[in-house]
Amino acid sequence: MGVFERLVDRGLVPADLLAGQFRGRVLTLARQLREGGLTGIARRSDEHLAQVAEGPLVAAKPGVLHPEGPLPPAFFAHLLGPAMLTGPWFADGDDLRPATAEQTALEFIVTRAGLVDGDRVLDLGGGLGAVALHAAARFRECLVVTRCANAHLAAHVTRQAKQRGLLNLQVVVSPLSKFRPEERFDRILAIEGTQRWLDHRRLLQRFETWLEPGGSLLLQLPTHADVPHVLPLPPLDWLGEHMVPTWHLTTLEVLAQHLEGLRLQSWWHLPGTYFARTLQAHLEHLNNRQVAIDEQLRKAFG
Repeated sequence: MGVFERLVDRGLVPADLLAGQFRGRVLTLARQLREGGLTGIARRSDEHLAQVAEGPLVAAKPGVLHPEGPLPPAFFAHLLGPAMLTGPWFADGDDLRPATAEQTALEFIVTRAGLVDGDRVLDLGGGLGAVALHAAARFRECLVVTRCANAHLAAHVTRQAKQRGLLNLQVVVSPLSKFRPEERFDRILAIEGTQRWLDHRRLLQRFETWLEPGGSLLLQLPTHADVPHVLPLPPLDWLGEHMVPTWHLTTLEVLAQHLEGLRLQSWWHLPGTYFARTLQAHLEHLNNRQVAIDEQLRKAFG
């Protein structure tokens, strides 16, 4: 960690200066990724794909602000809205009140997934159960199975399901890399936690075997327009120590090459401004709940 990072860590850098430094580093990284034009981008994409194909399926270290990390669900109750959706809220309007924005996003998800009562639905998890809980409540005749990475998260989702009287939700404890469902599903939802996926080809091959004939997968991924990469990279490597140890950004072109037996039925993209607005709303929540959040952080880290 350099001098600037140490000053940031001690809270000695003004917010405007910190924001300017961060923007500058992001722009530097963007220029580096695009050096050499199309030839350079193609070379870096090939190197990237070769690297992830030789590594694990999913990043092992979740990071501080990931639900599978060291902080309890009580912490995220302060950071997120009542549904505790960890993905972008991407509300259609300017209303970023947590309850409104989260429900808009969750309805967006189940609508795009084409869920109907009677479906067997698998939520691959990676969050705090928001997607699975919403799907189970919205479609009471569906069987919804959700995967949780550990017993800590599974207990949280199970409590939420019991409080809401959801008898059609099953919780399975397993890391994604070792997850092997015994049945097939009409719909698979992969919404939260997908930024930690590394080898999309092998993962999609597995998902295909979990689908009933005619079934569908709804996949939400953070992407870039042209070049895939895994954060952190210099000059953003200082983020990796605690906050973002692994964040995989792919591209639609690369993802389409990895579909294997799956067929791309439809796709859409949402601009980064949606995620920026979500992050801004999270910061406002943090500021409004600073005392409670500080207490949770002290419990977790001393």
